[in-house]
Amino acid sequence: MGKGNEKKERKGNPFLRFLKGLVFFPIALVLLSSFWSWIDRASGYSAPFFGLRASVISSESMASVNLEYEDFLEGHEDRYRKNDLVIAAMPSSLEDLQVYDVILFLDDDLGLICHRIVQIDEDTGKIWTRGDANNRLDGVVDFEDVKGKVISSIPGIGVVTLYLNSPYGLLGVSFAFLFLFSAELYLEHEKGKREKGEARSEHEPGEKGFPDPI
Repeated sequence: MGKGNEKKERKGNPFLRFLKGLVFFPIALVLLSSFWSWIDRASGYSAPFFGLRASVISSESMASVNLEYEDFLEGHEDRYRKNDLVIAAMPSSLEDLQVYDVILFLDDDLGLICHRIVQIDEDTGKIWTRGDANNRLDGVVDFEDVKGKVISSIPGIGVVTLYLNSPYGLLGVSFAFLFLFSAELYLEHEKGKREKGEARSEHEPGEKGFPDPI
């Protein structure tokens, strides 16, 4: 069987595949994080994703060091700035926490707060926290209000998360998906037409040649 009759492997446009991966993968991750954060928030922060919780820093209270507590924080260089996305793991007990850990805890008035532990009373289960840039302690935190110990962060990406959670962000993502989906359909349609034309030309009889004049 000739090469013309071999079945051609159908592959998508390489550039389009690259573009889809470039756009879909990070957006899918952020959308998943945003969607689960919304579920978690709606449940009163009782539904972490496999024991993990993501939150966007909303202030600069952990971005710098208050000079009054410079000695206390020596050697602890983990800083979290506004719009950073932090990932926190749920502690199973008070024993999982220690002084200098940065935690997420729930405040009835302010919502989820990201501050550093400065004191723990193991007998009562009480925790005291403070933002590194602040000059006073927060109120007493009960262990039940602790919603995670920060284990990682992604600088600045919280802006994207907040945008995608907004109506404008959802609209923009919808248009991006629609554009890529339409582009893929168009390219597949053009590829099908081209392959049909090639197949038709392979089966058409060739023109008979005429002898050269003497």
